[in-house]
Amino acid sequence: MPDSNPHLFRIRNRSPLPGEQDSYGISLNGDQRSISERGISESYGYVALVPNLTGTGYVLMISGLGMSETEAAGELITSPGFSTTLAKILNSKAGKPASPYVQVLFQFSEMSETARASKIAAYRLITPPKSGPP
Repeated sequence: MPDSNPHLFRIRNRSPLPGEQDSYGISLNGDQRSISERGISESYGYVALVPNLTGTGYVLMISGLGMSETEAAGELITSPGFSTTLAKILNSKAGKPASPYVQVLFQFSEMSETARASKIAAYRLITPPKSGPP
């Protein structure tokens, strides 16, 4: 989603849960210099494992507010420890069956346009479709 500044973008959260923001984007803190001029910034990447159009398979989407965030999100989900984190997320709702589909929003701290540290900012379990496409 374009920001009021045409050089910035945000990821919109259409249904924020308690403690979540309605959008996530680059944190400028009033500093209008470019991200690379400032040195350190906060940014976001997004990964979703969703059903394909016929409900017979999966689609993996990897995206970010910039190329470095997209690359960092891809590296995170292929890292050895992420499968354990993903299993915990998919099985996190006590008393409910595990969901095979998920959306994960990563928050990255960047320095010189390279993601340095990350954390999960938000995630959603996606209910599998009951039938084929509408």
